[in-house]
Amino acid sequence: FLMKKDEMIQEIVTLLGGRAAEEVQFGVVTTGASNDIEKATDLARKMVTMYGMSKEFGMMGLELPGSQYMDGRPVKTCSDETMARADEIVRKTLEEAYATAVEILRENRDDLDMSAQYLLEKETITGAEFMKIIEREKIEEL
Repeated sequence: FLMKKDEMIQEIVTLLGGRAAEEVQFGVVTTGASNDIEKATDLARKMVTMYGMSKEFGMMGLELPGSQYMDGRPVKTCSDETMARADEIVRKTLEEAYATAVEILRENRDDLDMSAQYLLEKETITGAEFMKIIEREKIEEL
């Protein structure tokens, strides 16, 4: 399926939301978000190296998808120096997305706290229940 660049950025912000929530809520970070960080990094890297979505490189492809019959790793089509620059762009993309996630959570701290309280009591939450919290509707179970 197709994704727009801004949709991919929002996906990265969402993926980094768990780590951001740890920082906002507890002032510490844990290993809990490692899989989300891996996914966010992979998506940001593909945006830069395969999808032509960086200002610095434009539509230049820096990697080709790896062969499913070999090790599956992408094949680099540029110099080590260019790839190092791509790494910096990926890092900057992740840092900006993380800052956005932290800002969103700080601006919506009441929603974060109410959602966390609900999860402490019920252990799970549906999308509909979460939306009721966000919209400040009464949830019978609370």
